[in-house]
Order: sequence, then C-alpha cells, then structure tokens
Amino acid sequence: NTFLVGEDKQQTLLNRDKQGRLLVELNRISTPEVRKFLASSPIQDEIALLSQLPLHLRSRLFKDAVNELRDLKKFLKGMGPAVSIFGSARIHDGHPWYQLALDVSALLSQVYWIITGGGPGLMEAANKGVIPGGVSIGLRIELPFEQGVNAFVQVPHVFKYFFARKMAFFTSSQAFVCLPGGLGTLDELFEVASLKDRKYIKRFPIVLLGDEFYSGLRPFLREVERRRFLSKPLEDLFYFCD
Repeated sequence: NTFLVGEDKQQTLLNRDKQGRLLVELNRISTPEVRKFLASSPIQDEIALLSQLPLHLRSRLFKDAVNELRDLKKFLKGMGPAVSIFGSARIHDGHPWYQLALDVSALLSQVYWIITGGGPGLMEAANKGVIPGGVSIGLRIELPFEQGVNAFVQVPHVFKYFFARKMAFFTSSQAFVCLPGGLGTLDELFEVASLKDRKYIKRFPIVLLGDEFYSGLRPFLREVERRRFLSKPLEDLFYFCD
C-alpha cells in the first residue's frame, strides 16, 4: 500500500518517516477515507497530523504499540545473559573493523548471547562471529527502505516502533559494545549513556571499541564532565579501548 499522493510528496513523507515512522504506520492501519485525508492534508508536522486523526485511529495506534510491548515481553522471556553490539552498516568484510567485530563476538559469545540490530556491516560481522553453540539475535526495525535481517542471525525479531526496539536492547543486555558507526550508532550509545548517568540502569558497561575512531569524542566528553553536566564521572560511564 502507498499513500494516494504525488511522487514528490510521497518521497517527502518517506524521508520524514526515517525519523518517526508515524506516517507509514498510519498508512498501514488506515482506511481509504483516512488515506484521502492524508493526501489532502496541508499539515506538514507529524504530531499536528496525529492530533487531527479520528479518535478510533489514534486508539488503534496506541493499541498497536501496547501489543508490540507485550510481544517484546514474550520474546525476552527465557533469554540468557546477553551483550548488545552496535556499529556501522557500511563497513564490509575485509575491513579491519569487520574483523574486530568478528573477534569480539567470538570471544563474548563463549559466555553471552550476542544481540545486534540485525543489519549488514558490523552488525553482520557480530552475528557472524558467534561461535558454534552460541546464540545470535537480530533486532530489526520495519521500514520501507531497510533490508531484512542478515544471514547470520539465528533469532530474528522485527519491530514497528523504535522505542520498543530500544527497550529490547537495554532490557535484554548486560553490556553494550559500540564499534565505529554513524548517527544510528551514536543514537543508541548516548541513549544508554543517559540512562546510566541518571541511574535508571546501573551495572551496565558501555565499551567504545575503536580508540582511534572515538579519540575526538573523549575530549568532548571531558569538557562535558568539566562543566558538571554529568552525574557520574566519565570513567564510570564509558570504557575507551581497542
């Protein structure tokens, strides 16, 4: 299904969907009447658009989100100790960081289940590196422009909502390993760091793996610490290493 709009507006909606996915989700549950409303609406802001929707559709969005959290609870039940590994989707086999992800995963999977975003690049390497007898999990987000899970994921789980996917990473893991990556990787990194700094999560090591790549981040965080913008000392929040 697609929105009944022109090609340019459709692309605009998809671009906006990269941030929130609200419009694609509305399309998924909508009726022809609502699609007509979306096509004719001059509203550009997603939150304003949501406020204009019929009440029964807003209720359905809420129920969908609650159902996803229920599914997450079932998925997490019975899981063993796990480590989440994040990194760029754009680093491929043959790169030193790809090999680093393979090696780290092979080491950690002797004790822990390995969780990634399930995509290509360093996520693929982390899933691929799991030793025989280990468990490789991929948590993917359902987006129209994203690929499916990589071939090395043993246990896939696909989410509709970003917040539920993030909850899965944080509630199922005992540690967080952050390889070099872009904004998606940094988004996950700083979200979990915020939770740790505010003591919502406690004994949760956050390892920044790739000292050269993250060398510019360390002085910035030192400055944040110097200005007393952190509740915890920097050493209690992050481990920088190779």
